[in-house]
Amino acid sequence: MTDIAITGIGCRFPGARNTSAYWKLLMSGERQFSSVPAERWNHGTFHEPGNHSATQAAYTDQVAFLDGVDRFDALHYGVPPARARAMDPQHRLMLDVTREALDDAGMGRGGFERENTGVFFGISVSDYKDLMAAPLRAISLAEQEGAADGSFDRRAAREQAQRFGAVQSFTLPGSLLNMASGTVSRQFDLGGPSFAVDAACSGSLVALDQAIAQLHRGTCRIAVVGGVYLNLTPDSLIGFSRLRALSAAGVCRPFDAEADGFVLGEGAGTVVIRPLADALAAGDRVYAVIKGIGSANDGASPGPLVPTAEGQLRAMRRAYEDAGVPPSSVGFLEAHGTGTAAGDRAEIEALRRLRTEWPDDDPSLCYLGSGKALIGHSLSAAGIAGLIKTALVVHHRTIVPQPRTAPHPDLGVAAAGLRFTETPRPCADGNAPLRAAVSSFGFGGTNVHVVLEERPAPAPARPPVQSPVQSPVQAPFPAAGAPRLVLLSAGSPRLLDRHIGEVLDTLEALDPADRPPLGALAHTLGGRGPLKTRLAIVADGTEEFIGRLRRARRQLEDGARGDLGDDAFAAEAPLPAAQRRIALLYPGQGSQRPGMMRDLYEGFAGFRTAVHALGALAGTDAAG
Repeated sequence: MTDIAITGIGCRFPGARNTSAYWKLLMSGERQFSSVPAERWNHGTFHEPGNHSATQAAYTDQVAFLDGVDRFDALHYGVPPARARAMDPQHRLMLDVTREALDDAGMGRGGFERENTGVFFGISVSDYKDLMAAPLRAISLAEQEGAADGSFDRRAAREQAQRFGAVQSFTLPGSLLNMASGTVSRQFDLGGPSFAVDAACSGSLVALDQAIAQLHRGTCRIAVVGGVYLNLTPDSLIGFSRLRALSAAGVCRPFDAEADGFVLGEGAGTVVIRPLADALAAGDRVYAVIKGIGSANDGASPGPLVPTAEGQLRAMRRAYEDAGVPPSSVGFLEAHGTGTAAGDRAEIEALRRLRTEWPDDDPSLCYLGSGKALIGHSLSAAGIAGLIKTALVVHHRTIVPQPRTAPHPDLGVAAAGLRFTETPRPCADGNAPLRAAVSSFGFGGTNVHVVLEERPAPAPARPPVQSPVQSPVQAPFPAAGAPRLVLLSAGSPRLLDRHIGEVLDTLEALDPADRPPLGALAHTLGGRGPLKTRLAIVADGTEEFIGRLRRARRQLEDGARGDLGDDAFAAEAPLPAAQRRIALLYPGQGSQRPGMMRDLYEGFAGFRTAVHALGALAGTDAAG
């Protein structure tokens, strides 16, 4: 397979509102389980603790839900209020996390092949559709009840149903599953293939498989891949209780002797992927490289919801064959890990068989994890949660801890050459590249396994540019030593203050020797699509920038705007287009100093391209 790079990430998971917070959560190993929040529904009506046979109630109230799923900045996306109200919150979440992933990939300002960018999402259910259709269901039920004795009053039923709301023109398109991907393609003007995949819990990794196939076929050059799940009604909690798949203790303990099921979670996530060669040529930051992917179905199994080791093993074998590497080369494996008896047993059996098929290799160096122990089982978003986690493990070269686990003795975890860690561990250095893997298995028996690898070592640095016209060197930002303009923006002064705080927290948490050069920081922040409230700072280095950013933050808190002094300027909104002016300065003929405009040449691809084109013309004319 052609290596595929993960270059951008956006996500929302319980206790983590973005990628940075998700990594902190993974490093902390803190569980995010709590009672069903009152704003979802009154769970007391549907809660019967200890009653596993209740037909209309759940025996648990423990979940891992997202906060603020009803909040959406419709104005930012130009979505009319009526349409925004009719949009499934899952679609709105995917808009947000896709925007963040594109920003993270350096594509927030555009400049990429939009018409050749595809969108592939895993999504299985829409509780919002059920809520929006409640008025119609109310009328239908009233009619059924009154049919026997002729007491049905259509007008009265409609008036009664009106209390639940009304079906609007955007209700149908706002709740269709395919509109999750369609809405994202429309919002960001992406012209590649765009569709939703329903493979239950493995849906988002099946979407990844489809995206990679499209990249190989050349039907798109870039892909946005993700998954989402929100639980807005008690239906799923009650349904999984009837299956006895949920933990009665309210704690998900994958592979543990006390495991008794999973905790229902939520989440949304996307990744931006493209061929590795394209990512390296563009100077992209690469979180991890997808080396191989395999999918399969359980085939004939004891039941529609009963997993089989043979089906999972089939998917994993295909993934390693696709990657061209042995399973023993993987140092971390993010398992599906639901904490159910049947699921854990089938998964460990498949892993044990997989890792003992290569007797010449040492299979004892792999750490095992499952994020469901922290954020619950987010169904169609579970695969993307695992993929993002594993990509971050590779990127940071750190194995994240798993909550204390006493493996069930009947599983034979040690015999599979697997172990758990309760504390973060640096990935082992070796001659081979760092590798990790992630599994996702779905109801209905669809299994997916993905093999990841660290990005290749950068090529040796090229010699310094001697002549702007003659050299094709492409630098993402000017060489060190020159002043940098750094732009921070947000949707409001309050959000800008939070953004400034996040930047400061990130930089100040690093040892000064490990802080990124200011040119890299300016390049990253400048690649985001600018929002209306902005702060611009000029500085010579990272330490100077941190000091000026702290000072500017205090001034903004005091209400200062405009020229803040100390090479900083702030505004709550850009000038209206009619008031903007551009000044062009022509200093005269010829070069005033050696290396004039070299910073522009090294830092801006458009300027560099124009120089090359003009230089070629000048050379042709001279030769003629």
